[in-house]
Amino acid sequence: MKDDQEKQTTTSNSPDPQPICRQNSVYRPGRGANSECCSRCCCSCLRLLFLILVVAIVLTGLAITISCIIINPHQMKFHVAHAAFTKFDYVSAKKTLHFKLTLNVTIRNPNKRIGIHSDSSTDTNICAYYDDKFLGVGLSNLLSLYLPPGASSPFDYSWVSFEGMKTVSFDSGEMKRFNRRKSDGIFPLFIKVKMVNSFKVDQMHIGDFRSTVKCRLKIPLVNGTNNSNNNRFKATECVYHLNPFPIIYTE
Repeated sequence: MKDDQEKQTTTSNSPDPQPICRQNSVYRPGRGANSECCSRCCCSCLRLLFLILVVAIVLTGLAITISCIIINPHQMKFHVAHAAFTKFDYVSAKKTLHFKLTLNVTIRNPNKRIGIHSDSSTDTNICAYYDDKFLGVGLSNLLSLYLPPGASSPFDYSWVSFEGMKTVSFDSGEMKRFNRRKSDGIFPLFIKVKMVNSFKVDQMHIGDFRSTVKCRLKIPLVNGTNNSNNNRFKATECVYHLNPFPIIYTE
């Protein structure tokens, strides 16, 4: 019994076994705190950049809105004041359409502070269509002029002429419609104008923009037999559309 009691006392008084340390373990102090600090800095920078972007967008929108209110821009006004066919004949044997047409077009700049340039280039033309059939490109100075604020196109720049012949194939229904229109002395015509416009505000020039003008006309055939009052041309307003995206030149 004494031997057992001595063994128990020796085991209870013996110190706890020490943990075995690995020789290859490396001590890395405080890496978790540094990574947390970096993530907080990145979040703060992103928030700051986002706030700067939002403020820039808001200020830009306000500047554009205020400029539009002050300048009060309006689109150009296009009117065809006069139009007449002096020749519009179809030769069925050769399937050719002979035509001669003159238009008097008035362009007005309704803006009080904006001047408008029309620049001639390869992208600008005046085209005529009869029943979706292309007739030709007109000759005019309308595609190269400057309209000061509140001004209208000069008389010398107002005329557009189409003359020539075009190979056109009419079916029986189209031929009957052509003959009926010729007897009535009125032909429908679609005019499409492609322009390049730039704008001048005081001394500042603003971009080059593509614009399109569309006119649906009923044009009388003027000859010795069809000159009645019913066949007089009625002035027609055209539809003007400006592409809001400026032209980007690659060269």
